[in-house]
Amino acid sequence: RDVNLFIQNGLVVWEFAYNAQVIRAIKENIKGRAWNPSIGKKGCWTCPLESLPDAIALYEHMGRIASSELMRRSKEIQEKFGESSASDAIKVCAEISLDKFQMEDKIENGDDSDGSTFGSVSITFLYDADIVQSLKMLAPTQRTFDAMSKAWKIDLLALPQMLENLLP
Repeated sequence: RDVNLFIQNGLVVWEFAYNAQVIRAIKENIKGRAWNPSIGKKGCWTCPLESLPDAIALYEHMGRIASSELMRRSKEIQEKFGESSASDAIKVCAEISLDKFQMEDKIENGDDSDGSTFGSVSITFLYDADIVQSLKMLAPTQRTFDAMSKAWKIDLLALPQMLENLLP
């Protein structure tokens, strides 16, 4: 009741009077959601456009009907991501840092005593507690989080373990 869903400045906006149940539902079901105090009179919950299909599903579950414009935008997003949820996308970029001879020597000797690695992997995604938990399963020396860029950086050799942790 009295929950509105719309797009403003490139964000999906949830506007409603304080309601603990609605807040809990948004936190549990919408990836990338955030409280935005600069929207509306007292602030609103927002999420990126990639989460629009999930936002509409929750909105309809609440007994509301999404506008035809929201449905059109949602369909565009789903088509762009092959009918899967865009909010499930994880961006992974690998940076290889040692030259071929150093890597061969380290592999042959099993030596990592100097603390250097073969490289790192930068990972970004819409906030998802399950993915964060998978990353935190790695040893603290193998992972860091940069709050400014909202990116995780893991040791390249930890990538297979991280991918295994993500499997259902």
